Amino acid sequence: MYQSQQPFEVDIVMPAALETGLFVSLVTVQQPTGEQTLDGSPASTGGDSGDGWDNVAGLVNLLAMNAPEADARIRAKTERTTETIEAFQFRHLLLGGYYPQIEQFDNWRCVVDTVPWVANSPTATTYDPIGVESDSQFTQTRLLLQLAGV
Repeated sequence: MYQSQQPFEVDIVMPAALETGLFVSLVTVQQPTGEQTLDGSPASTGGDSGDGWDNVAGLVNLLAMNAPEADARIRAKTERTTETIEAFQFRHLLLGGYYPQIEQFDNWRCVVDTVPWVANSPTATTYDPIGVESDSQFTQTRLLLQLAGV
């Protein structure tokens, strides 16, 4: 391929991007504890965050910044019925490194804009990861996150 014939220094791309100071958000990826209540439903207490979720090792307080989606489209979806109004907000993040272990697990979540010195930071928002992509040069990972509301 043509890429491999070029003497580019891709190893300096992410360190240079981090030095800009644009990576101002923190992301922590969590998974359910697996604990259950007496009736067999998932526990809503315990875990690292106190609400039934554990931090995934190596994916805590990752530097991130808001980023445009790769296809440059605005994504929004609202469905209205007489019973409910359901709205989805999307957020696209560029992480400050390469994290191939993040996958689109149905049961994982991402806590964004956490303040590391404050437990359960009030500024944090919890999203469902619905898309994960890493670049071919192994330098960065991007996330497409969804926040659903009623």
